[in-house]
Amino acid sequence: QHMHMLPPRAAHMRPSLVGEAVSVDAAVDVQLNGVDFTLNGRAYDGGKTPFAAYALNDVVELRLASTHTTNHPYHQHVHAFQVVSLDGDAERALDGASLGVGMWRDTVPVDEDSRLVVRFRPTRHAGRALAHCHVVTHADRGMMSFANVTGSSAP
Repeated sequence: QHMHMLPPRAAHMRPSLVGEAVSVDAAVDVQLNGVDFTLNGRAYDGGKTPFAAYALNDVVELRLASTHTTNHPYHQHVHAFQVVSLDGDAERALDGASLGVGMWRDTVPVDEDSRLVVRFRPTRHAGRALAHCHVVTHADRGMMSFANVTGSSAP
């Protein structure tokens, strides 16, 4: 499967968030509940309910987990994130995913064997930021949501 990677130069220009104090801490539970694919127990509801809320310049930490056996590549629009923990082990890399602590991504695999912690600091784009499973049929069946991002975006 394809993991979206930032160009090497862009990733090196970003300051590490591994040791940063966290402003917003949110769990994101990626599941198949009966026939619905969900984020935090809720299938997409037409854009009525966000899965998270944070402000520009917050350091946001998301704890991504699933108990479902299928891999769900979590993809987040607008704000790339840094992997700060894989299963609580800073040295673990997921099989074939080219993923490790400190790496910047916009998509990471989440399955029953992985628990990931990612951090990001949104610095632009107040409004809605979409997040979804990158398997199209899972997103179509409800595994998508958005975060409300508050603050003033630069012109």
